[in-house]
Amino acid sequence: AEIGEIMVDKISTYYQIKFFRVLEKYRHQGIGSKLLNAVIQETKESQIIVYPNSEAYEGEKPVDNETLYTIYEHLGFQFEKKSVDRKRANEKMKLVKKN
Repeated sequence: AEIGEIMVDKISTYYQIKFFRVLEKYRHQGIGSKLLNAVIQETKESQIIVYPNSEAYEGEKPVDNETLYTIYEHLGFQFEKKSVDRKRANEKMKLVKKN
């Protein structure tokens, strides 16, 4: 059964998370963190970029943008700009992993 999905594109010297979702009934169980951590481990030392955007998925309740940003921050992503509107979608975030 499908629980969630994540799609990542390799773009030149970095990776971009194109979409990432966990079905509503499986949220708050650490599944999203495990998916993102798997991507972080798989992409080795490359930079990862994401433009979080909360969209409904096949009748599922979307996660609000502020929550999305918090999830990514918890995993080490940071906003590219110093001042952002956390309610607005698509604020660029990046993770540069260190060994």
